[in-house]
Amino acid sequence: MKSILARLRNWKNNDISRSLESTILLATGIVLLYLSITSLINRYLLPSFRPWIGLCGVLLIAFGLWNIFSQKYQEQPEKNHVAHGSSRIALLLFIPIASLSLFLPSALDAFMLNYISRPALLSTNNTAKIKITYPPLEKNVANEIDLEELFERLNYDEQNDLSGKIIRLKGFVGPLPAGVDGSWSINRFKLSCCAADAVGYIAFVKGAPALMANTWVELEATVETGKKEEVPILRARKVTVIPTPKEPYL
Repeated sequence: MKSILARLRNWKNNDISRSLESTILLATGIVLLYLSITSLINRYLLPSFRPWIGLCGVLLIAFGLWNIFSQKYQEQPEKNHVAHGSSRIALLLFIPIASLSLFLPSALDAFMLNYISRPALLSTNNTAKIKITYPPLEKNVANEIDLEELFERLNYDEQNDLSGKIIRLKGFVGPLPAGVDGSWSINRFKLSCCAADAVGYIAFVKGAPALMANTWVELEATVETGKKEEVPILRARKVTVIPTPKEPYL
């Protein structure tokens, strides 16, 4: 009788362990697949990672389903003990899964501007700035560029082709640093891999009404090139509020 009860107890522990492992695999796979399908993964990683995250989600779901329907249960007491102990460790995976389910973090925004570095000016042998040649901008037309290109044109372009030109760029509204003349700043982050290695690009905006922080806008402006500044200063011509893009990073 004792032998039968022991075998039933071992079977129960093994069954709970197997069910827990399957649930964790399925939950993780579903979260990853959801982030990939909805493009929400772009808040944290470069878009090029999106299909691979989706593939990982599909594989985890497949492993979870295989684990559920598989009948190869281990019955040895020693192996059952190991499986049961490992299942307790695996239970910790529910913490990040539950966190993502209850609160999905937003993309990097104005709150992070003071905590993320800005691009430093590059130099050769610490004496002269590196020069880059960009194609000239068109006159009397809004030229579509981004904040990274604006920064490099202002600081590295040999032609210095910004004077009197109209540019159009997108970004989110942020506050101005103390002591800076202007209305607000337009900002955008660039990722090399993920949000942890982000670099922030910023330009100061003049001549436009104040907007709420983190509002995404399309800005048409001219660049003030009288002073050689690392941070571009823009004179606004037209400001259009736009939805948050699916790919918020450069």
